[in-house]
Amino acid sequence: MKKIIRIILNLSLLSLLYTECVFSATPGATDFQSVISRMENQDTENRGQGDELYKLYLEQGIYYIQKSNYTKAKYFLLKALNRNNKEPEVYLNLGVIALKRQNIVHAMRLLKKALRLAPQDYDKTEIILYNIGLCYQRMGNDPKAFEYYRQALARNSSFAQALLGLGIIYEKSGQYEAALLHLAKARYILEETQETEYLEKSENALQDFITNHKDIAQTMTQKLFDKGSALFEEKKAERAIEILKLSSAIDTHNPLSYYRLGVLYLDRNDMVTAAKYFIATIKADKNYIQAYNNLAGIFTKLKKYPDALKILTAAAEVDKENPKIYYNMGIIYLETGEKRKGRECLIQAKRLAQKQHNTDLLKKIKQAL
Repeated sequence: MKKIIRIILNLSLLSLLYTECVFSATPGATDFQSVISRMENQDTENRGQGDELYKLYLEQGIYYIQKSNYTKAKYFLLKALNRNNKEPEVYLNLGVIALKRQNIVHAMRLLKKALRLAPQDYDKTEIILYNIGLCYQRMGNDPKAFEYYRQALARNSSFAQALLGLGIIYEKSGQYEAALLHLAKARYILEETQETEYLEKSENALQDFITNHKDIAQTMTQKLFDKGSALFEEKKAERAIEILKLSSAIDTHNPLSYYRLGVLYLDRNDMVTAAKYFIATIKADKNYIQAYNNLAGIFTKLKKYPDALKILTAAAEVDKENPKIYYNMGIIYLETGEKRKGRECLIQAKRLAQKQHNTDLLKKIKQAL
C-alpha cells in the first residue's frame, strides 16, 4: 500500500507533465564564449540596440549571475556596457551583482540609473523597482522599501518577491492580516513557479509568522477557507481559486482546500494543475477517495491507463467497499481490451452498488456490461 501511494505522490504528475510540456535547452557558457570569440575576431564595429555582440555579452553576464559566478558575470556585463551604455538591462544586472555582494550603495546607484533609462513600456521595470526596494529594506528604510515594492506590484500584482518583502514589512509594523495575506500569496506563487531559493524564504517567513501569531493565523485561515468554500459553491471560480490558494498556503494540511482547487481546475480543463491539487489532497489525507477517482479520471482521459490503474489500485486498498473505484477500473480494462478483468471489476462494482442502493451507478454498470 505505502509503495503504491509513494508512486502516486512522486511519479504520476511527472508522467502527466511530460504529456503537456516541451523543454528547450539553454546554450551553456562554453557555447556562448565560442560565438563571442568568433564575433570578436571579426572586429565587429556595429554598436547600439541592434549590436549582436552586445546582446551576447549581456546574455553571458546573465548566465553567470544564474550560476552565482559574479566575477565572470560582471566581466561580460561591463563589456556589454562598453558597447552600449543606453540600455537599462545592463545596469539592472550590474545592480543585482552589487546587491549579491552586499554593496548596497553601489547597487542603488546602478538600479536608479536603470530606472531612469527604462522606457515607459519596459517589461523589467518591476524588477528594477523591487531591487531598489530591497536596497532600502537592507538599509533599514522600510517606508521607502514599502513604496518601491508597491510600485513593483502595481506593474505586476503576482510579483512574489515584492509580495514577500511587503509581507515582512507589514508584520514588523503590526499589520498582521495584511502581512499574512501577502506572505501566503507569495508562497503559493513561488510554489507554482518553483523558484526554489525564494520559495524556501517565503515558507520560512510564513512559518515564522504562524509560530509568532498562532491565533491570528488560525482565525484568518478559517475565514479564508469559509469564504473560498462559499465562492466554490456559488460557482465563482476565479475568486474561489484565489481565496482557496491563500487558505491552502497557510494551512497545508486541509485536504478539502486542495480538493476544491482540483475540481475548479478540472472544470477549466487544466488537467496538469488539477492533478497537482488532487495529489496534494491525497498527501493531506490518504483516505480521500474522490481525489483518487478524479486523478485516475485525468490519466484515463489522457489514455495513460497504467497510471490510472495504479491510482485506482491504491484507492481500492484504502476503501474496498467503494463501487465507483471498481467501475472505473472495469471501464479502463475494457478500453484496453482486457475484457475478462473488466467484467470482473464491473461485477464487483455492481455487487457493491446494489448493497449501497446506488441506482445511478447501477445504470452505468448495466450499460457497460
